[in-house]
Amino acid sequence: MPFFEQHKKSLAIPLWVILLVDMAKQRHIAPDKLLKGSKLFLSDLSNPKLKISHQQFSRVIENVSKYLPHSDSAFLLGSRLYPNHLESAGQTIAHAENLSDIIAAARHFHYQIFPFLFMRNESTEQYQYFIFNQAISIENINHYQFICELFSSLIISIAKQKQLPLSRLTIRFPYSAPRHIEQYQAYLPCKFEFSPSANAVSTFNTQQVYHLPLQIKFDNGLLMFPLANGNADLTKHYQQKVPSITLKIGFIHYVMQQMIKRVRNKQEINADWLANHLSISNATLKRKLSQHNVTYQQLFDMVRQQQAVFLLTEQNYNNEKIAENLNFSDITNFRRSFKRWTGFTPQALKNLNQHPS
Repeated sequence: MPFFEQHKKSLAIPLWVILLVDMAKQRHIAPDKLLKGSKLFLSDLSNPKLKISHQQFSRVIENVSKYLPHSDSAFLLGSRLYPNHLESAGQTIAHAENLSDIIAAARHFHYQIFPFLFMRNESTEQYQYFIFNQAISIENINHYQFICELFSSLIISIAKQKQLPLSRLTIRFPYSAPRHIEQYQAYLPCKFEFSPSANAVSTFNTQQVYHLPLQIKFDNGLLMFPLANGNADLTKHYQQKVPSITLKIGFIHYVMQQMIKRVRNKQEINADWLANHLSISNATLKRKLSQHNVTYQQLFDMVRQQQAVFLLTEQNYNNEKIAENLNFSDITNFRRSFKRWTGFTPQALKNLNQHPS
């Protein structure tokens, strides 16, 4: 299979856990508490070839939230990763000459740099949009928020060291404004927004499935903006030090990738097609998705919702054009689906995004 699942030990991120353990020690928290229930031990972390599973890291994040009740933990970890703790991939970015080179490196070394989110790109005449979804498993909002805070802090750390003009960057978070807004203000010296429609997300069983992505937006002129410490020779040197192997991608990343491709090509897609594509039975597909905290319909809705909202709010498409883009047979069916996905009619959501409270 071209993907890995949440229980597989596929993530080469022991340094991330070491940094969290160090953070715990500085705050007089026993490291064992941070590793409790993760099946990781301090002695494991000294192994440079150690790989851990998404499940294990998720348990560490739970323990961070429990034993380090400081709202800056994710931001602090993100700010410490770059460049040294991203190893050769980090050094490749450190010597990039422009933002376009950084984006190319991020695509190439995706799972070495940040394995928990996957990236796709949209653009308009004026702006570039980089949209990030959970890559391995669909987790609850507390986990998702930690990952978004960690990633945004990493991005800003890179941008600051490369002297990118932060005033031209906007981060939109996939949830409503949290209580610890002061941490966002302290760690993110750029424009950031929260999603005003986040509270209307559907609830399935007892778990909220967050359909909204993390989004980074900047103007097209920033792509070729000359960056500090750019050096093409050093970039090439560090690129060559990263093993040129084809890495598997996260299970959710792979499934959503297939869905996005078929939606864009206006090809039919359903659970039967996906199971056949994965060479598994429908029952096995259902079980795998359940193990990753989601259903087929929820993922399919996520793909269509995100595309619909982007076309509506950023490209100003009308309902007819969006419905055609998403291969809906009629406008009424599209509007009904949109209301089910978001809790709003298309016009109401557009107004909310234009005039957030």
